[in-house]
Amino acid sequence: RFELQPDAEQVHFIDRDGTHFRHVLNYLRDPVSFTLGPALIKDADKRAELIVELQFYGLLDHMMPYYAQEQI
Repeated sequence: RFELQPDAEQVHFIDRDGTHFRHVLNYLRDPVSFTLGPALIKDADKRAELIVELQFYGLLDHMMPYYAQEQI
C-alpha cells in the first residue's frame, strides 16, 4: 500500500485494475448483505486476483474473513 496524494484539484487517483473493483464497491455500499458469488470463489485465478485487491484496500478480513483460516 502507499500513501495517496491528491492532485492540484484535490482529486485522488488510484491506479488499480478495475476488474474486481465492483466487488469492493458492492461491499462498501451494503456490507451486511454482501456475498461473493460461488463461481468467483471456485475460480482459483480470479480468487487470487481478488485477494490481492482486497489486501490493497485493507478489506480482506472484512470481505473474506475465512481466508486467514484457510491458510493455516
